[in-house]
Amino acid sequence: MRRKNNLKELKDRNKKLILKTLINKGALSRTEISQYTGLSLTAVSDLTDELIEENIIKENGVGTSTGGRRPIMLQFNPESGYILVVKVDENKIIASLFDFSMNKISQKEIKFDYFEISKLEAKIKECYFSFEKEICKDDKKIFGIGICLNNDVKILKPRGILNTSISSEFITIEQSLSLELGLTVVEEDELNLKAMAEYQNLNMRENLAYIKIDEDIESSVIIKGKRLETSINIGQMIVDKNGPTLDEVVSIKSIIKRALIMIIEEHEKEQIDNIPPINIDSLCEILNDEKKNRLINEVSNYLKVAIINLKNLLDIKVFIFDGKILKLSAIINSLARSCENLVIKNPSTKDEDVMREAAKLTLKKIINIQEA
Repeated sequence: MRRKNNLKELKDRNKKLILKTLINKGALSRTEISQYTGLSLTAVSDLTDELIEENIIKENGVGTSTGGRRPIMLQFNPESGYILVVKVDENKIIASLFDFSMNKISQKEIKFDYFEISKLEAKIKECYFSFEKEICKDDKKIFGIGICLNNDVKILKPRGILNTSISSEFITIEQSLSLELGLTVVEEDELNLKAMAEYQNLNMRENLAYIKIDEDIESSVIIKGKRLETSINIGQMIVDKNGPTLDEVVSIKSIIKRALIMIIEEHEKEQIDNIPPINIDSLCEILNDEKKNRLINEVSNYLKVAIINLKNLLDIKVFIFDGKILKLSAIINSLARSCENLVIKNPSTKDEDVMREAAKLTLKKIINIQEA
């Protein structure tokens, strides 16, 4: 009996390995699946036949011949079901429905305000039931929900509320939705999803750091295609021999403080009261060219130290900068010029790219894929 259980566990594990490969690589032939997974071609043929019978994958045309018969390509069956992804923005919720091939089927937006955080779970369920009624027909259904939260929402600590009257202080929205709807639910930080989306879109396969600089500094690091689970607080990195951290010299509040000092230095004491209010949007208009260039050079030099440290520590070759720091429009070009052999750029991903990454994570959890 134990032997039968072991064989079943092995078969299930190998099926999941095949599904994982199709998620990561797209449509493949049986021979290509065998090469990527290390499974024998016979095992791949048997297992993929079962997955086709289960309607999870399907044959999708023929591929390019390498000398013999053109191979039949296999892919996830887009009609197997759907994944709902909900992205929470500051004034709206974007809800998109993806099929199992990661094609966006439908999208809608509903109004939402951060002050309505207690209603977030209800809003997500509203999206779910709306799609279920409009899109899901016959045997098609929504198998999971991916939730994309930015840091502003996470700070508010949204909680779930069960009909059983369990206190909302003791359950997350992820747990509550999963229990109430009977679905796989995955909650992920928007920053991590953006980092993965940038990694996929660049298709360079170099280690990547996604750094967002606002009032605080956040980061997400991708190593060999996987997000680094160990937290790296880049903001606490020492970037000068005298001891200031990156937070203390390049966060937005630090940049504005430095700009204000520059302005005060050139004014007579009695003129200080006439200095206009300064924020990151007005900074470049208030500063003259000399001070603007000096400020950008100072910020660039500190960021360069952090970049070199991360490159040496984790072999990171690609750096994506996001956030209010980009209001200093010359900062990226300044960094790119001073850091040779590295890619330093603005983010290029769209909301759909980010939400697709959330859909992928949810699909992987649905089929219980454990990353190697």
